[in-house]
Amino acid sequence: MEAFFDLVERHPAVAGLLVAALGLWGLFAAARRRRQLTTAPLIKAKGAFIGLVQIEGAVGVPFPVLGYLTERPCAWTRYTVEEHWRRTVVETTTDANGRPQTRTRTESGWSTVMSGGDERPFDIVDHTGSIRVDPTNATVDAPVVFQMSVSRNQALYYGKGPPGAVSGSTGERRFTERSLMPGEPT
Repeated sequence: MEAFFDLVERHPAVAGLLVAALGLWGLFAAARRRRQLTTAPLIKAKGAFIGLVQIEGAVGVPFPVLGYLTERPCAWTRYTVEEHWRRTVVETTTDANGRPQTRTRTESGWSTVMSGGDERPFDIVDHTGSIRVDPTNATVDAPVVFQMSVSRNQALYYGKGPPGAVSGSTGERRFTERSLMPGEPT
């Protein structure tokens, strides 16, 4: 890693080209994956085969789980709790003449303070039958079923969030839950 930073320091143009090449590679990889997903054959449950395929149907829930934030039965769920923070940063550098220079700036952002979910197998059901889906280690593109920002004086802030706070907390938390609901089309 030190060699990379040394390269950046000595040859910024080469480092810029390297970063651009990596970005371009990532863009092409994402486009290839998107093309694979959109060109996969659309099949019915009865005619399923091994390989990359698309299937349309409704979510079947043999063993429902409860969403952490909504407390509603679902087939698959993920939630995150994020906390907003703001910090003042003081930087001291040395100018070309060896004199110290102090600069103060304010940074802000969101930190995930809690997350989780449940990913048990569920079914995709169409008029020909059903297919069991095991979402373990899969990327599930589920819709957002709950999203709310709250302040410290609201019950949800500590009710479903952790008791502590991050350094520089502004007292605002964002709660988000994604779930696949029973009967929902896929």
